[in-house]
Amino acid sequence: ILVANAWMQNPVGMEFNPMTARNEMSDFWAVLLSPTAMSKFFHTVTSAYTLSACFVVGVSAWFILKKRHFEFARKSILLASVFGFLSIIATIFTGDTSAQDVTRTQPMKLAAMEALYDGSRGAGLTVIGILKPENERTDNENAYYFKIDIPKLLSILSFKDSKAYVAGINDLIDGNEAEGILSTQEKIERGRVAIEQLAIYHKALKEKDSAEIARVTALFNPDTPQGKAFLAENFKYFGYGYLNAPTDTIPNVPLVFYTFRIMVALGCYFILLFAVVLALVYRDTIDKRRWLLLALVWSIPLAYIASVSGWIVAEVGRQPWTIQDLLPTV
Repeated sequence: ILVANAWMQNPVGMEFNPMTARNEMSDFWAVLLSPTAMSKFFHTVTSAYTLSACFVVGVSAWFILKKRHFEFARKSILLASVFGFLSIIATIFTGDTSAQDVTRTQPMKLAAMEALYDGSRGAGLTVIGILKPENERTDNENAYYFKIDIPKLLSILSFKDSKAYVAGINDLIDGNEAEGILSTQEKIERGRVAIEQLAIYHKALKEKDSAEIARVTALFNPDTPQGKAFLAENFKYFGYGYLNAPTDTIPNVPLVFYTFRIMVALGCYFILLFAVVLALVYRDTIDKRRWLLLALVWSIPLAYIASVSGWIVAEVGRQPWTIQDLLPTV
């Protein structure tokens, strides 16, 4: 399931068959072992481990609060907190890897995660902020009522380069020739050329026009010179041809922006929580910290919220795409 979802986020290892008008897998290993699939699999699994550790720690804390199965609960907390601490560290590491993959394959999702409207070199990472409604925003600086950011950190995390250019929503919509970014309108026009050629192909099939069939078949064949050019310049943007306007490619920015910060904030909270629990279990004083035991119980739903927030970022952030750049939800 995760590999299939990763393919929808970043379609690789396939060829388009104009006869059936579908993408068909041509390289199983490219699909299975793509960077997107690997980062998605390990990030999802390690975050699930973190959630399970929170669940065990919370249930064990409940037993201690109720003065039941104390020795069992104490050992469970020790085991789960060690497992949880290692899991959340791994989750953060795999999340960083996943974010770098998003930077390369889904720049609009990254821009939405940061509510970054105007791109820049040495882009800062917004730690916390409150967004203005769309009708009150005039530019990137005025997108927030207030924000706290760390200078250059977004460029560092995205490209491992403090001077790297991070594209904003306006760059991706309007294009940025200096940074080699095509406008969305240009992508729409290129996509419509690909759709038009597919329509010509099926018309030729009905009319049994062998010359036209051969010409269009060559366009969709990656092994021909014209095919390589057509696939890179037109078919790559096939799905854009179905969009009505460039702004259709902008996801729900506030939802993606806030859920991303909820996920990250809870990840930092879990690191602190597991570390404190480990220290107190080691000192054998966990049962004397009622406030902490209550926090552990209430951390169970927080773990689910963190997990769901991550999926909202992943799935809402890629809208309007069912398959990135190739099949819009419309």
